[in-house]
Amino acid sequence: MSARESNPALRWGVDFNRWIVPEQLEVFHAHQLLGVLDSDRGLSWDSGTGVRLYLSESWNMSLRLDVQHETQPAPGRKRTDATSMIAIGARF
Repeated sequence: MSARESNPALRWGVDFNRWIVPEQLEVFHAHQLLGVLDSDRGLSWDSGTGVRLYLSESWNMSLRLDVQHETQPAPGRKRTDATSMIAIGARF
């Protein structure tokens, strides 16, 4: 691509957090859709969804599912990858 060429892009993003039990149990979801128009790169979708339990003011535990989907993945890669995790977090 030369310096004078340009490819318009489209980006959509959402970030959502909601308390189920105030200050103790929270659900969250974030996603973004990215696409380069007039290109063969396709669309890319990234999302993360889960629940977070606050054990104290400093400690929390979360259960999370992250999904990444590409309509035109790199050679040798799958179109959709998913990762689930259980995490312990600390706030200082």
